[in-house]
Amino acid sequence: DWSSDVCSSDLGVIATVWVSAYYFRRSIQRSLTPYIQYASSPFKGIDEDVKKSLKITYRDIPIDDLFEIQFLIANTGDKAIRDLIEPLALTFPDDCDLLDASLLHTSPQELKVTLEVSEDRHSFKSNFPLLNSGDFFVVKVLLNGEADTKNLKFSVLVDELPRLIQPIFPNPGE
Repeated sequence: DWSSDVCSSDLGVIATVWVSAYYFRRSIQRSLTPYIQYASSPFKGIDEDVKKSLKITYRDIPIDDLFEIQFLIANTGDKAIRDLIEPLALTFPDDCDLLDASLLHTSPQELKVTLEVSEDRHSFKSNFPLLNSGDFFVVKVLLNGEADTKNLKFSVLVDELPRLIQPIFPNPGE
């Protein structure tokens, strides 16, 4: 009788350890978070006479509504993000032309990130071979046309991440 109690208590301990380990492994996950550091329309609110006096062109195309957005894209999970099947990409609405996408900063400094603007100038791709937990990079984009930041969604195809990721404004209190 005593040996059956020991055996069942051993099975209970083994089952508890196994279940705990299973849920612990599931809690360590990948997470990629694009933060919008700022979004600005530099000419919004400027006097119309001043706007008429300012002439901005890009490749001989007049810029009517300059808009800039800066993203901080961070691995906020516990696991490294690697082996992208499709790179991280962001597509803007048809009424926005992407003038430039620039990589401003990487952390760590040796982080390898490439940016590629599409030929139709409505999207860009960010590719990286490895983004460890806590690694991040900062991208600034210039647009001709104002993008509604609430409707932007990054796409990515990699294990353990959702295919679409909505950028968020960070909470100033955090």
